[in-house]
Amino acid sequence: MAAKPPAPDWLPERARAEWVRIWPRIADREPDLGLVERYVVAYATWRQSEEELTRSDRVIVIRDDKGNVKSVAPSPWVTIGDKARAEMSVTSRMLGL
Repeated sequence: MAAKPPAPDWLPERARAEWVRIWPRIADREPDLGLVERYVVAYATWRQSEEELTRSDRVIVIRDDKGNVKSVAPSPWVTIGDKARAEMSVTSRMLGL
């Protein structure tokens, strides 16, 4: 089993915590540390997006001066979360999680 390298200082706190959590599951594979970084950053981003969505709507309604709906779009946090989940899916498979 490879010794656990410290999580890089630049990682957000939640990403560092995920690094510590997953390391015992991947240490015997001697993973590419850049890949571990990609996974934990995606995880932290996904969690942040979900927290933001609990405080706001999943859609943004744009209205004209009279209050009529001009358009409806997903919250940027939906897109951010979707991209983070996709990155997590790819990197978790590569890491064997």
